[in-house]
Amino acid sequence: MRPSFIIGSLRMEKGEADKIKGVIKDALGFVFARQKKEGGFSLTPELPATLEDTYYAFKILEVAKGLDIKITNFYIDAHKLYLISKLKTIQQLNKKSAYQLLFCLNFIGEKILNPFTKIKEEVLSLEDAFYFLKCSELLEQKLKLNIVEYGFIGIIKKRFMSLYLDRAFKANKIQDKLAADWISSCQNPDGGFGFLPGTTSFIENTFWAIKALKLLKTPLEQMDITKCYIFSCKTKGGGFSRKAGAAPFLDATFYAVVSIYNLMENTG
Repeated sequence: MRPSFIIGSLRMEKGEADKIKGVIKDALGFVFARQKKEGGFSLTPELPATLEDTYYAFKILEVAKGLDIKITNFYIDAHKLYLISKLKTIQQLNKKSAYQLLFCLNFIGEKILNPFTKIKEEVLSLEDAFYFLKCSELLEQKLKLNIVEYGFIGIIKKRFMSLYLDRAFKANKIQDKLAADWISSCQNPDGGFGFLPGTTSFIENTFWAIKALKLLKTPLEQMDITKCYIFSCKTKGGGFSRKAGAAPFLDATFYAVVSIYNLMENTG
């Protein structure tokens, strides 16, 4: 019997655990090269910080913490000031950016009251509704949500969002098997997933596919090939790209690292 090893709450073979931890540590080197002393993380080391890149960095750090990987040189006080300065304009942010800001504040332990009390009632698009729901989950409050009619249509990201809303509201408008079959049909021979069936694999589509199948409690077929696809997007500097041979960025690294963790949860 092969020895098993526990990292975080996940049990796996020691060799696999060591490989995963090594990949995440390499990714942290890439992430921290983009940390700013004045707070936040940036697209490249030379550029100023953005909220979106800070969110991607924090999500990667969340995975590292979940795997008991030590994090050092994290400028928490600078990040706190940077994020609080953004909070002043949260009602002018789109819903995705608002969620990213709330997540980052929550990650560093800043308790935030409901910042949406002055928002007028509005009908939200699918994506806005998804991120507004994510905001309500972070705030642990039920925020009034009016959305446009949705269905299981469009690219893989939109279909995941539809599934998430369908489950959250217990609407049961989307059949599990049909959804799982469609998601699986987006997988390519290289192990990655396309926007739609028969389209090129990209790391972000693979991320949404893994999340969708997890939500549907459907096993990912050919998991080893999918892992190989994700690792093929890893670059020498530790970051990940959208596809093999492309330039690495924080968003692609986030998609890859979280996908790896979700696959571990499926097998742990």
